[in-house]
Amino acid sequence: MGTRRAALVVLGLGVAVAGAAVAHFGHVRNDAVRHETSAAVELLMVPSGEALDVGSLGYAVHLADLMWVRSVLMFGERFAEEPDPDWQQWLARMLDAVTVLDPQWRTPYFYGGSMLRVTGDVDASTALFEKGHAALPDDFFFPFAIGMNYYLDKEDPVQAAEWVQRAAGLPGAPKWYRAAARGFLIESAQRQVAIRFLREELELTTDPELREPLEARLLGLMHEEMVDKFDGLIATFQELHGRPPAEPRELLQVTDLPDLPPDPLGGTWTVDVDGRIRSTVDVEDLTRRARDRERQMLLTHKLRF
Repeated sequence: MGTRRAALVVLGLGVAVAGAAVAHFGHVRNDAVRHETSAAVELLMVPSGEALDVGSLGYAVHLADLMWVRSVLMFGERFAEEPDPDWQQWLARMLDAVTVLDPQWRTPYFYGGSMLRVTGDVDASTALFEKGHAALPDDFFFPFAIGMNYYLDKEDPVQAAEWVQRAAGLPGAPKWYRAAARGFLIESAQRQVAIRFLREELELTTDPELREPLEARLLGLMHEEMVDKFDGLIATFQELHGRPPAEPRELLQVTDLPDLPPDPLGGTWTVDVDGRIRSTVDVEDLTRRARDRERQMLLTHKLRF
């Protein structure tokens, strides 16, 4: 009888442990599903700033603070993810609501416009910068930032020049803005202006998640600038020697520089298959993208046939 009772106790404990394990994993899964569902719903549930202003009962500024903090935290969580239209729409609506609740607060315009640009929603970024310009008309940053959106992402030098010229006429604007507005119509000057703008924006931006894409864009433009300069030296070298340079350091024969400048992308200089001198980092990236296109073409061909 004692042996049977012991066996029943052991069996009961086993069933209890198994049940607890099933319950535990069930709760974990349910929590995950609830989190995913609530996150998806949350991205859609953003009342208008006007409605929130009425419902704030005189605490609009405090509500703006809370919504701004929530926007920054969500941006930090989703910064490295692929662009998501729902997420972009949520962030744009949140930032718009913040600026309705506290229209004279510069920070949401300044950082919010950059956050939207980083997520890939350049139109929303431009709209928020325009709203900042309307609320703070004497602040030269906003029309200049709009101009840079047109140049860097829309490839529209005419609109870029118009906005930068407007920024140049505001009190305290850097003197080089006027030259920048003219320079947008000249390709080499456009890049130099963009480099200068990105450097100044980096000086004003402390958030590491916002700095990373700005730094990447800056280094890419600096690399393009060096490649164009190398092209001129390659032409001089070929005219002198009757052949293109076999390796980058041969360019030192046609320049007074003691050495080639360092590669902004962190690699080394190499002669690419087209004869231009580029960073090994850029060459590897171009090769990878070419392979990806080839794979996509092969996949499309297989699917078609």
